[in-house]
Amino acid sequence: MIPFGSGRRSCPGATLALKFVPTTLAAIIQCFELKVGGGGSEISVDMEEGAGLTLPRAHSLVCNPVARLTPFLYSI
Repeated sequence: MIPFGSGRRSCPGATLALKFVPTTLAAIIQCFELKVGGGGSEISVDMEEGAGLTLPRAHSLVCNPVARLTPFLYSI
């Protein structure tokens, strides 16, 4: 929780952000199908580690969002 600070000078929007991010992520997962890679038949994800303190990926993960035709199953 370091990005939001602590004590008297903490971020007043921290509660809103912690509720808004999971809701937005759920909407993205529901409304889009995420294809990995540059559009080819490449399905594997490269999990090679790069140099750094927090072990970042050596190569960025690229996902292409493809809109689903019916995002809500029971929309009437």
